[in-house]
Formats: sequence, C-alpha cells, structure tokens
Amino acid sequence: MGRIYGANVIVGIPSFGMVSTHFAQSLSMMQFPLVSSTAQKYVLDKPIAEARNEIVEWALGQNANYILWLDDDVVAPPDAFLKLYRHQKDIINGVYWSKSNPPMPLLFRDHLKGSYMDWHVGDLIKIDAAGMGLTLIKTDVYRRMSKELGGPWYSTEYYSFAGVEGDQSPPNNTEDLYFYWKAKKLGYDIWADTSVQAMHYEKNQKIFYGPPPYAPQMHPAWEIKPKGDKLIADIGSGPVSPYFADGESISFDIREEAKADVVCDVRYLPVPAQTFDIVFSSHTLEHFGWTNVDKVLREWCRILKVGGELRLSVPNIRWSAGRILADNLIKEDYFVLYGEQDYAKNFHAVGFTPNSLKALVESLGIFENIQIQEGDINGPPAPDNWNLNLQATKVKHPKVENITPEDIEQAPPYGAYWQMRVYDETTPGSEDTTEGQEIVNLSALEKKQDILKKLTGVDATEKPATNGKKPVKEKV
Repeated sequence: MGRIYGANVIVGIPSFGMVSTHFAQSLSMMQFPLVSSTAQKYVLDKPIAEARNEIVEWALGQNANYILWLDDDVVAPPDAFLKLYRHQKDIINGVYWSKSNPPMPLLFRDHLKGSYMDWHVGDLIKIDAAGMGLTLIKTDVYRRMSKELGGPWYSTEYYSFAGVEGDQSPPNNTEDLYFYWKAKKLGYDIWADTSVQAMHYEKNQKIFYGPPPYAPQMHPAWEIKPKGDKLIADIGSGPVSPYFADGESISFDIREEAKADVVCDVRYLPVPAQTFDIVFSSHTLEHFGWTNVDKVLREWCRILKVGGELRLSVPNIRWSAGRILADNLIKEDYFVLYGEQDYAKNFHAVGFTPNSLKALVESLGIFENIQIQEGDINGPPAPDNWNLNLQATKVKHPKVENITPEDIEQAPPYGAYWQMRVYDETTPGSEDTTEGQEIVNLSALEKKQDILKKLTGVDATEKPATNGKKPVKEKV
C-alpha cells in the first residue's frame, strides 16, 4: 500500500486473518471528525509485538497524528474514537473486559496488582497500564520514545519480578506492558475513559465478554437516588460539596485527587439528558475560554430536567472594575481576574459581569425567571463580596433536528450496559427453548436485583436507609 498523504488517523489492527462480522460491522460504523482522514493498517500472522512495531513504522511514514489501536476481537461502540479524541491526551484507553468468568476490566494501576476496580462508568481516570485493544495514542509519543530511549516500541522480552534475571523471558509476557513501562519512563500519563465500554468477542465459542450486570463499576453515582427530595449535580466540585437543603449532591470534577463521585472532563458529562433536578456550579465556568463557554454551559444544562433549576456562582469582574480604573489593584482582584493559580487548571479564561452572565444564559433560549445577585459590591475584600450568583428555571429541552431521509431504517439502540455473556444464535446449546413462554427483557439493574432476591430472599428494590450519607464507591 502506497503513501497516503494527509492521513491523520491510522487504525492499527494486528490480526491472524480471521475477523468476525461483529468486528467488521463495528469498524465500519466507527465515527471520525469531519474533514479528517483515516486509513486502516492490518498486519497479518505475525507475533503481536512485531505486528504493532510494523504498524507504528507505517503510521510514522504517513506522518499520521494518531494511532487508534483496535484488536480484531474487540467490538467497540461507534463513538469510541470521538470520545477518546476529545480529551486530547497523549495516551488514552477505552475499557474492554477479559475473556473469563467473571470478566475483569483490563485496566491496571500499580505493579502486578491485577485489574483496577475503583471507578464508576463515566469516570476519566489515570492508570498505569491497560490492554491495548482499544487505545488512542499520539504518534509524537512514538517519535520521542524512539529518540530518547531507542529500541522497539513493543516487546515481550522483559522481566517483571524484582531480582529475576536470565536469558529467556517468561512465555506469557504481553507487549503492551512493555510500551507503558517505556511511556512512564518518559513521564507520560496513561488515561482511561470508562464511558467507552467495548465487548471482547471469543470467536471460537461465539461469546461476548463484557461487564457483569452486578459489577458496581457499571452503576454510576447518579443512578442511586439519594434520600433527599432532589438530585443535585455539583459541577467542578473540588474536594468538598456544599450542604444542600434541597437534597443531596453528586459531585463532578476532573481531578482524581478531589475524590468526586464522578471523575470526568466536565465539558463532556457522562450522564443521560434531563437526569438532575438542580445543576449547581461554583467558580468553575470562568475556567473555560470565552470562545466556547456557551458550549460548556449548554452541556451542563443538557443534564438538567425541564422545570429544574440552574444555579451558578462566578467571580464578578465588576467588583474589581473601579480599582482597575483607579490603577489601585489589590491581591483579591488578581484572584477574581486570573484565578488563584495554585495548580495547573486553576486559571481564569473568561470574566463575567451581571449583564454578560445573564445574556449568556438567555442565549440558550431554554430558561425563564433568570435572577442575578451580586455580593457587597462596595464591601471589604471577602469571597462573598466578589461572587456573582445566578438562578434560573429550565422551561424546555432543546430538540436537535434529524436530517436522515425517511426511508432509512432506524438502527437498533446501542446498549449503555452489556450483559456478562451474550451468545450468538448459532452457539451450540443456545437453541430457542422458550416456546409457549413469555420472554422478559430485564435491564442490568433489574437482573442484579432479581439475582439478589433469589439468593437472599431480600427485595433489592427496597433501598436501605443511608442516614443522609452519600453512597460510597464499592471496591471489588
């Protein structure tokens, strides 16, 4: 295959020559940004490390910007690339699960400690390694690795136990761990977007392996309605959410050290539309550039129910305006204008006055009863004084037009959660034995509740009292 000029995404597929129709269909449905170019590079019948190295060489020869690694037994959702790409990370993974019973997520943190389990679907997390069957990597990582470390990018020739030496590496080594080891030596962070969930297909037995329905990781924090009357999203929460008399909050923050309920980029909330009764955010909106702050706010409002309440608190640059004109700035003015700057993301990229904040919310066209309140505009320096608070009621949910021709048949909905094992109709022993019986389709949560009821005799739909406390993330 000759040089493909302008190809900025190479889909790298090591294969032994037999791919399933499930894989072929998922690959054909993969979505990429407009005016981008892609090319697929298969390497057949070679050891996996050798195949990956050959694909990297080819991608660098095409001057590609990214390699999307896709194993030929991984069935990825159509939006997998778009979700991984939007984070703009050097190395980021989707999630697929081991071909075992029960399946285990192929995400790893710390050395030789098995699958990393402490996350909920939708979290954006740092890890140390992952299976490379659904991974997006910037090609500059490979260029730098070759220049500074030399040697192959992928190899199975290594030892992973302290003090072990010899002339022959263990036979069960995997090539991906070697790459991640080199990447971390260069200081790269390894990420995983757990909202990208793929199936692992066993071609011989025709079985899909994915997250078990009872896995605590597959139940986001917002699915567990707290005891209060209302469900509240605290966006950009930091380590502490305020007390809400209206109900209890679910916190969202991109920093894992903040210990939020959902760890994610708050520009892309992994939450269904119209989930929350209240969307609250304090001193977060100003951290997004003025050219796209409307898109960020639109995303926050997407998860707010019609009839729900938007509550925003931002720094009020009018509070500093008089001192700017008088050329007499004080320390607190720098907080208001530029952020505290005590960590990488704590810089301000836009400023608000009462009129500009109200105009921003009005421009969305879905709110009424918009109220603005300033702190003590002439008072002494205090956080309450430089606050600008907005409250508004959502009266409608925007509808996006669908321009698909009417004669195009609608595809079946893509499941948010998969069963633990899904058999093809052609699987031996899976013949239909339900004649004369009512077939009941249960959601993953309903299946979990049904199993627990059969095992314990307790109805799992009767939620125990939480004593007002927020549900704690489970560890497996």
